[in-house]
Amino acid sequence: EKCRSLFRAFDTGSQNVVKVKDFLLGMAALQPCVPHGGMPAEIRCRYIFRYYNKNSDGILKREELEAIVADIFECKGRQLTAKDLEEETDKAMKLFGNEENTGVSLADFLSAVGSLKFRGTSLLFRLPHDFTGGLDAKMNNLGAVGSDVPDVAPRRVRRP
Repeated sequence: EKCRSLFRAFDTGSQNVVKVKDFLLGMAALQPCVPHGGMPAEIRCRYIFRYYNKNSDGILKREELEAIVADIFECKGRQLTAKDLEEETDKAMKLFGNEENTGVSLADFLSAVGSLKFRGTSLLFRLPHDFTGGLDAKMNNLGAVGSDVPDVAPRRVRRP
C-alpha cells in the first residue's frame, strides 16, 4: 500500500507514469533535511496530499484525513484509540471548515497547513535518513572514480 501511495504522490501529472524527473523531485521532497516552511513546505504538502488522496479525486475524504491524523500521532510516538482518532479527526475537519465531512480540497489543505492551523505535517512524508549519503561510495563500487564523476556537467563551447 505504501508503494502505491508513493507512486501516486510522485505521479505529479496523474498519468499513471513516474518520469525520472518526477522520481527525483519526489525523493528530494522525502529528504529529512528539506525545510517545511516557505515554498518547500507547499511543495511537500502537495506530495503529502497526493500520498493520502487514495482515489486521486483532489478531495481528502474523512478516512483519508483520518489516516493523516493517525500518522501524525504515530510519528509523535503516540497511538490513538479509535475514539481518540475519531475526536482528533473531527477537530481536523473543523479546522478545514468542513464539519459536514464532505472532504478537504488541496487549496483548503494548503491554506490550513500554511497558516499553521493544521499542525504536524512536517513529520509526514520523510525518509528516516538522507538517501544521498552513500551515493559516492556506490558510484565508486561501480568503478566510477575521481574525474569519471564530474561535480558539474561540462559546459558547451559555442563556436561563432
